[in-house]
Amino acid sequence: AYFLVLIPLLGWVETKLLRIK
Repeated sequence: AYFLVLIPLLGWVETKLLRIK
């Protein structure tokens, strides 16, 4: 169950980091 939440959460963090760069 946690993996199903972590996968999209990691994607959101990645997009957030790309915006910062």
